[in-house]
Amino acid sequence: MRVTSFHQTQAFPEDRRYILVSNISQKAKNASVAGTMDGEKLAIVIPTLNECDNINNLVPQIEEIFKINDINGHIIIVDDHSKDGTGEAAKQLARTFRNITVIERPGKLGLGSAYRCGFKHALAMNMDIIMEMDADLSHRPEYIPEFLKTIKNTGAGLVIGSRYIASGASKDWPLQRKMISYGANLATKMILGLNAIQDKTAGFRAYRAQVLRDIHYETLLTNGYAFQIEILHRTIAAGYDVKEIPIVFYEREIGESKLGKKDVKEYMIFFVRSAINRVTNFLTGDLFSKFFKFCIVGFIGLLFVLGIGYITKLFTTDHEIFVITNTIATVLAMVLNFTLNKIWSFRDKQAAVKRQLLLDMIGRTISAGFNFIVVSILVNYWWVFVVVAGVAVQVLFNFVWNKFIVFRKLNIAPKIKTVSSV
Repeated sequence: MRVTSFHQTQAFPEDRRYILVSNISQKAKNASVAGTMDGEKLAIVIPTLNECDNINNLVPQIEEIFKINDINGHIIIVDDHSKDGTGEAAKQLARTFRNITVIERPGKLGLGSAYRCGFKHALAMNMDIIMEMDADLSHRPEYIPEFLKTIKNTGAGLVIGSRYIASGASKDWPLQRKMISYGANLATKMILGLNAIQDKTAGFRAYRAQVLRDIHYETLLTNGYAFQIEILHRTIAAGYDVKEIPIVFYEREIGESKLGKKDVKEYMIFFVRSAINRVTNFLTGDLFSKFFKFCIVGFIGLLFVLGIGYITKLFTTDHEIFVITNTIATVLAMVLNFTLNKIWSFRDKQAAVKRQLLLDMIGRTISAGFNFIVVSILVNYWWVFVVVAGVAVQVLFNFVWNKFIVFRKLNIAPKIKTVSSV
């Protein structure tokens, strides 16, 4: 689809393009281009802090990409009172290209805060797609058309420029930065479980505007680099698809990285809070409820097996007979456990009984094998300890097997996601 770019048709008056953070909402409303263009409108939010030379290089490259690819593009520069003249340079670029908004803030308020400010302005302008982009040329403008193509063709709510998928890379990155990035991604995977996304901390992104509305971006708690993880987590939790495209990330050549001790501290606080929330959600959630019920069923099975073991020990001290009777008791407990799990632990997951019973028997046969091995190895120890150890192994294996194999739903009705009003 061919459209006309901003700078060819729309010249905002100066008082609508230079915005103090205190009056952003009204200015954005005045600068709205709703109804003046054809096709989807793109806003690129670029936070700056002492990036004068970089934005003088970056912005003309973005404008060239807009022109070559006929993109309805607008640039929103959010400057945190730079001391090197970045704000004035941004204003001059706005005078030149006529499709740039400069938002001036009183001081360094954080990367996440800058993005929230830029998002607010872009949404007030009725933009359709909103991108994040660094000012230091680590994110190259030539990838912009690929973001737009991917978000259009896949229907994704968020597209991430990834360094950690095939054909993605980081160029000239120092070892310390690589370790921080890898460590943050690994910690996110362990604590938040965002396993499907390889580059969770990437800052080169494109969102559908409705995604930002639905996740209530303005209530995000982080202001530093943890912002990228928090907003990704909310996007996935809201039910939106996230896609990754490969990019090469370049180390900055001009200026210094803004990553500091304060950002690392915020990372740590965010992860601790997230870990606590995840444990709390588990303890109060459906998974824990199922596990608790499953453990009660397992405890009933344990009493049954202990009873058989006790009776066996009353009549014989032969270890081989004990192993045999213990295994028989385990098999007999299968039917009881399956029945209780069917009508209680996993009663919300109704599938074909024959299929469930077959899978349950397979799983319990496997776990019985584990039980047999454990009991055989520990047979010369105190018999109660031996039985408990064998059953404990079975409980853990059987819960995972039942949760994800036996009682999984085969036909799940699609969830209807409620979205906020536009």
